[in-house]
Amino acid sequence: MARELVAVTLDIPLDTVAVDVHIAVEEVDRLIELAEDVVDIRGAQEARRKMEESGDGPIPWETVKAELGLR
Repeated sequence: MARELVAVTLDIPLDTVAVDVHIAVEEVDRLIELAEDVVDIRGAQEARRKMEESGDGPIPWETVKAELGLR
């Protein structure tokens, strides 16, 4: 059985890459998940870089919960 292909353009934020590919319909959701993971990872890397530059450390989870009134 032939797989149905769709044309997808990838334009990943924080990057200068845009690529046109043909991908199986079944794989589109997985591709979207992976692209979202890349964006999340790059955001975390940027946050760590800024934290190092400023000399600030991470905010402990217990502090965040207390400030938000969570238990």
